[in-house]
Amino acid sequence: MDTKQDSSEFAKRFQLILDSTDEGIYGIDLTENCIFVNKSGLRMLGYAEEELIGRKLHSIIHCKKPNGDIYPASECPILHSFKTGKGIRDDSEVFWRKDGTAFYVEYAAYPIVDEGIAKGVVVSFTDITKRKIKEESLTQFRKAVESSGDAIFLTDINGIFTYVNSGFTKMYGYSSGELVGKNTPRVFKSGKLDRLAYEHLWKTILSKQEFKAELINKTKDGRIITIEGSINSVIGDNGNIIGFLGIQRDITQRKAEQNIINERTIELEKFSRLAVGRELKMVELKKKIQDLENELKNASKKNAAK
Repeated sequence: MDTKQDSSEFAKRFQLILDSTDEGIYGIDLTENCIFVNKSGLRMLGYAEEELIGRKLHSIIHCKKPNGDIYPASECPILHSFKTGKGIRDDSEVFWRKDGTAFYVEYAAYPIVDEGIAKGVVVSFTDITKRKIKEESLTQFRKAVESSGDAIFLTDINGIFTYVNSGFTKMYGYSSGELVGKNTPRVFKSGKLDRLAYEHLWKTILSKQEFKAELINKTKDGRIITIEGSINSVIGDNGNIIGFLGIQRDITQRKAEQNIINERTIELEKFSRLAVGRELKMVELKKKIQDLENELKNASKKNAAK
């Protein structure tokens, strides 16, 4: 009797422990049938306990891959774990809810071993869908940044490079390894801008305002380039500045072309003023000639009348 009471008490305590965690936990036996599921697991999966106990969970919650393809039980790492006797951990798969929707999980599966013999597998899992969405967003953002023709860089609060994209290395001729860990003024400084310009830049970004300007920088091979750039503060969760994000575009050719256009415009304006002046003089000369012709005609009429 005491043994039965002890077993019952142990089972209650075991269930309390299982239900006290926010991780989903379930166990399967050697026949691949479910032998227990905790409350967090049931909540995440959307099932009642009686709908899972005694059933093959792989065919219910792990039956399809993230892309929707059928997931054969023969390929399931969880089911392999009690056959191999080795635990596994994975964060690339999904479990399927009762309502037919899937969620990304990070799970760990370890054999239940009794006296050296595997009796089943216990699986713990957590919903990492939000993390996966963030990771995917970051991946897409990084791809966008890397494919951009603009020079994009990140620095810490002291102006030390922490990241540069391929557009930056192409513009300035440095490799990423040559830049990360280096101070930005040592890379950018061309000697064409005075101390006040740099002081204004730092004052602006340290006040959490956007700095936008055309600047003259120097490339690795010594070329002087004109860039159109912006720098913004990167704000941490505590509201403090943790670094800076810079975006630059090489406008050297555009500036050169604009200078040529400006010079030609000035020349045309000068020519136009000269042409207008000449035109006015021609009009005045024609008027004088016309007046003279009229005077001669009047004089001729007077002489004829005499």
